[in-house]
Amino acid sequence: MRRLLPILAVALAILALPAGAAAKPGYEVKPKSLHLRLDLPASNGYSASIETNGHRQAVLKVSKGEVSARYTALGKISRKGIEADFGSFGQVSLRFRSKRRYSPSLIPGLKLPKALRNQCKGRPTVAESGVFVGNVRFEGENGFTQVQANRQTGKVVRSYRRVCKGDLLPFAGKIREDNVVLTAEAKQLGVTRLLIAAQASLSFGDEGFSFALAIGGEKTKVGRVAVSKAAFLIEEREVFAVSPLGKKPLTARMKLRKPFEGTAIYLDEGNPPPTWTGNLGARLPGSGMVLLAGSEFEAELCRGGKKTFDDCLGSLKEGFALGYGSGSHSQPLALARLSSLR
Repeated sequence: MRRLLPILAVALAILALPAGAAAKPGYEVKPKSLHLRLDLPASNGYSASIETNGHRQAVLKVSKGEVSARYTALGKISRKGIEADFGSFGQVSLRFRSKRRYSPSLIPGLKLPKALRNQCKGRPTVAESGVFVGNVRFEGENGFTQVQANRQTGKVVRSYRRVCKGDLLPFAGKIREDNVVLTAEAKQLGVTRLLIAAQASLSFGDEGFSFALAIGGEKTKVGRVAVSKAAFLIEEREVFAVSPLGKKPLTARMKLRKPFEGTAIYLDEGNPPPTWTGNLGARLPGSGMVLLAGSEFEAELCRGGKKTFDDCLGSLKEGFALGYGSGSHSQPLALARLSSLR
């Protein structure tokens, strides 16, 4: 696992970059952006952070191990601080005092491969480290964690418009026919539950690796606050048992280790819709056990050669942020079609 993570971290961070605007063929435009971030103390073994996206959106995230919860609220955000109302969950009022300027790297401490360097032209990103002072007060559902702080170190990152060459998605090479991506979604009473799972063998430059990944969670709204929760898993082993290529009906049985529990079965008998049933679920912060399979789910399984799997990777790229964020300065270890869950 340790040898896989540096390669995968770069790949996932690239997938997390904001989509570029239209440009001449072979190039894309990265828009101007503003990100503020600080880590916070939290109770009951959780860690917490606040991260902003632009001048209006603030996200308070709490996590423990491989599960997390994100609370997104509107507010007033500038390079000078954050004012955001999280409704019944709490309030954030912070001023930023800059101490030092520096040039940030995509992933701190990790040197990018040569193929990914010098791909962009324009004013470089500027980061400032300093201290946030003011007040943070937050309590999760059923009191699963509390966050209180008055003074914390953090950073402000300003990215400027840049024109970048080529597609930064670094996967290239032979894609095996037995790669699998599964998506399953259910919407009931204002709550969306979603699962993405994949197992694949991919190449990154001259290096190749195999992995299995799963993200499952739920989203809802509490007042004006968007709440999304997720469980995340990545490991070097197969999680699907899939029927042979060409055999009908198409079946796929999945079993995941913690933080997930239970099993689920995908069945496509050729007459849509396919089914995704079982007792697979995950225990999410403040929500308890959330089922991620059942008759109410709509499911789709993708497998096949390079073109088919590239299409699947494109859909995965769309939703990168149920539990981990989606900006170029957010945590890079997530991969799912979960953009609607922000």
